[in-house]
Amino acid sequence: MNKLQFTLVILSMCFVMLAKAQSELKAEYTVYFASNVYELSESAQNKLQKSLKDYDEDQKTIRLQAFTDDVGSQKLNEKLANQRSLSVESYLIDNGIASDKIEILASEQLILDASKDKAAQRRKNRRVVIQFLGEEEGSINEKLQSTVAEQELILEQFFAQEQERAKQVFSFDASLGTVITGKEGTIIQIPPNSLVRLDGLPVEGIVSFKLQEAYSYGDMLLQKLETSAQGKQLETGGMFYMEAVDASGVALTVKEGAELKASLPSEEAKLEGMQTFEGQEDAAGNVDWVAINQPVRTNSIIFTRENFANNKYTFEDVDAAAQRLSSLPNLNLRLPRVLDKPKFRLRSPRLSSLRKNTVPDKNALFAKYSQHKKESKYDYNKRINKKYRLAYKKHREINYANNKKLSKFRRDSLSYLRSQGAYEAKLAKYNNYNKEIYARLELLNKSAEAYNIPEYREACNVLRSLNTFQNRGNSMKSSLLAIKQELAAYAKKGHEVEDLLAQAEDIDMNYLEDDNLKKMSEFINWANKNLSRGSVNRLINVFYRNRYKGGAWVSWEQTSGRISRFNNRVDPEVELKAYQLRTIRGLCAKVSDRYNFKPLAKKGEQTQKIYEESKDLIKEVMTLKIAIDTLKSQYQIRKNELGLLSTEEVAQTYGNVMTITSMGWINCDRFLREGEPLMDVEILTQNEYNYGTAVFVVFKDIKSVMQADYVEGRGFVAKNLPKKRNASIIAIHPVPGENAAEVFIQEGTITQLDKTKPTFEEKTLDEVRAMMDTDLEQ
Repeated sequence: MNKLQFTLVILSMCFVMLAKAQSELKAEYTVYFASNVYELSESAQNKLQKSLKDYDEDQKTIRLQAFTDDVGSQKLNEKLANQRSLSVESYLIDNGIASDKIEILASEQLILDASKDKAAQRRKNRRVVIQFLGEEEGSINEKLQSTVAEQELILEQFFAQEQERAKQVFSFDASLGTVITGKEGTIIQIPPNSLVRLDGLPVEGIVSFKLQEAYSYGDMLLQKLETSAQGKQLETGGMFYMEAVDASGVALTVKEGAELKASLPSEEAKLEGMQTFEGQEDAAGNVDWVAINQPVRTNSIIFTRENFANNKYTFEDVDAAAQRLSSLPNLNLRLPRVLDKPKFRLRSPRLSSLRKNTVPDKNALFAKYSQHKKESKYDYNKRINKKYRLAYKKHREINYANNKKLSKFRRDSLSYLRSQGAYEAKLAKYNNYNKEIYARLELLNKSAEAYNIPEYREACNVLRSLNTFQNRGNSMKSSLLAIKQELAAYAKKGHEVEDLLAQAEDIDMNYLEDDNLKKMSEFINWANKNLSRGSVNRLINVFYRNRYKGGAWVSWEQTSGRISRFNNRVDPEVELKAYQLRTIRGLCAKVSDRYNFKPLAKKGEQTQKIYEESKDLIKEVMTLKIAIDTLKSQYQIRKNELGLLSTEEVAQTYGNVMTITSMGWINCDRFLREGEPLMDVEILTQNEYNYGTAVFVVFKDIKSVMQADYVEGRGFVAKNLPKKRNASIIAIHPVPGENAAEVFIQEGTITQLDKTKPTFEEKTLDEVRAMMDTDLEQ
């Protein structure tokens, strides 16, 4: 874009706001043009001549702005609009107006309203508007710069206001430390004497602590937060901001060697690969994230006895794990003999035309041929008899030829009918073959869903974790006894724990007798032996039966993914094509050759059989175990409320623990998987929204928000987005001087959202906040 076009685009943004100054506008005229024409018509020249009567010395400026319809490309329309403005300018100069008194604004292209007459809209938009202005309060550039600065300031103040609303203030004694719980569920353990001034000096007395949380899309958008690190997109499990000052207002930081513990309440924080990011805030208030290579600790990934201690799953989960192993099908992928689609190339037989053949009549010959004068009656009869014999001979020849054609037609018709019957029988057989091959594809696809190896491993881990009951009967008893003793001690000190003490007394320990635990040992020992990590891995290796072919190892995940993608492309209502039949046969052959389904299916049947014998007892013991764990969890929560938790207990009581060594923005994130196709998305706002507007791309299948930046000539651009993912474009434009904002939301895939043209709707700030908290989270 050259400098002239750049100037026109920016000036156009301020046209509406500057034109509304009623004290400046003295008169306004409009001249119209035909389609794709920029020369002034006679009526346009007459109107311009009439408008010149309103110009005098007090009118310092004549302002021109051209408009075009939507026919043709934007580039050609911009050129046409510029030519129309120059035509008007040339006419005014020729009629005595100084060129420095004329200002040309950027053009605007029509945006059609589908509910109105399109032709009329286009006709009215092929125009140039001429404004005669009075006193001049400053140059266009000065006004433009002032307006842009005001818009950006309004946007900055809008987000600053929302960030201030999100801040929560706590206070505590620095020498005692505390456990802070935010309104969104963030829990921060601050050990005693862990905060110091920036110069390293210790802090004493009361500390003021500010916490700002962002877990929902609304939190992130209204606080102008995005999930990217050095240009790469992140998936977040939540973010928060910490700030601490002493009684005199001096900023504090974390002492060297000390660590704060933070627990995040979101489900996304449990995802594998989540790590801690620290935020770096620029002058504009934008936060970029830097990974510090500290993974988030969570108990939801590794299946250990802590899963039961923290009530991560119940008996229903154990039962579902046993059912999972027993539900794997033993596939039989034998294929029918290959059949080619029959072809029928015979044409329907056609009967050749038959010659007309009449029986000769001797009387007709006598009538046709008369007797000559000198011819005797004998000779006359002889001549007629000869003609009769010749005619009868010809009659027999024609009759023979016609009968020969009829015989051939009958033979061809019978042969055609026999061939047609044979073809239809082969076609029916082929159609059955077609359906049978498609049934194999459906069987393969279902098996691809059934043989989810990570879920199989998870089910084995759940069942193997039951060994905790065999060895922890006495420890469970002692744990309950210890809780009772501690609760009794706290009750004597005046703490409100009587309800928990009564709950502990009500727990029946009968099912933890040694005899009951021994009854469970058969299944538990079998599970430890047959479902151990090494046994499962060996079993899965047998299932894979990998062979080095074609230069790469083939895994079940890759093969099942290919089967699923191919199944999605096949229409069950349409006959399979030859290449599809070959592909399905090839997939069946590959699966049969490389995967052995019998071992996993057999192990599942054995698991279910031995599990059923101890199922009821396992249920009772687990119910008792969960009752004890529930009491322990409630006890830990009560200790938290009383300020009695240690740092280690914070990590044990709450999941998703992050270690923090500095103040400021903290984020729980992971990088998106590499290899997804990326693209830039352009959002084409109208000129008056190019400044003072924030545009975000919110992803639906992952917790991620990316911000779009304004680029001259392209609009708002969000770079390097995964093109196949579903997302929403959110644009926010605060309304100056009002408790409101103009908002735009559009959903679709990233590919569909490219070149979006927003249409804003004004809402109050309360409505905007409600929209962010409800619509985007659905």
